[in-house]
Amino acid sequence: ELTALTGETVQVDGVASFSTLFDTPRLAPRLLSSIKELSCYVDMTSVAGVGAWVQASFRVASSFQPVDGDALLLVTTPEGYWLSINATAQAGTATMPSLSAEPLAIAAAPPAEDLSSRRGLRVGGITAATMSLPAGERANAPRLYSRQEWAEKELQDVRAFGDDATEAQGGHGGQGARGGELGDKAPGGGSRRQLRSRSQRTTSKTTYSVSRSSTTQVSSTSVYISTRSRYDDD
Repeated sequence: ELTALTGETVQVDGVASFSTLFDTPRLAPRLLSSIKELSCYVDMTSVAGVGAWVQASFRVASSFQPVDGDALLLVTTPEGYWLSINATAQAGTATMPSLSAEPLAIAAAPPAEDLSSRRGLRVGGITAATMSLPAGERANAPRLYSRQEWAEKELQDVRAFGDDATEAQGGHGGQGARGGELGDKAPGGGSRRQLRSRSQRTTSKTTYSVSRSSTTQVSSTSVYISTRSRYDDD
């Protein structure tokens, strides 16, 4: 129980984080219906008397989604404003005819912010989603994907993995073309020579490791430079 300075009981409620601004179009309809207030930053640099980015909070009157996708969310307010939020483009606009004839850009954080970004949704009047990230890590912040987007990203990873394997095999051929260094036997002798080649490629999510005849996918955030080493056994 929480009491005010007057001794009267103050009503409290729980808070649960579940989304960020540009992930709202990915939410299920039952969750969208529970959003009562939406907070964001609005570019009012072109609005007379303001001339800057501002922090805004909009009461949600209704929300709409296209039936053929979950990348776009349209929100209306009791004042007649329209908010358009695009999850794929990670961008949006606010249409407020009483303030501007043109739609105003909205964002989850002010563009000049250096330390952290804090944005949230309000459910039942209580702030329900807040995210704080160092400015340099925003590009790698977790986000939600539709099933189609996720399938496309997996296909891109598979293609990149195949390219790495092809390059690794080509590397073996390139070494063998120089003076027979990859021959089973050294010229004029019975010594055995082996060459191991490892090609590693790191994307923002996955590191791929390729060895001579097999491929292995390794989860990592480290960045590796392609290396090549030779071992001679005379």
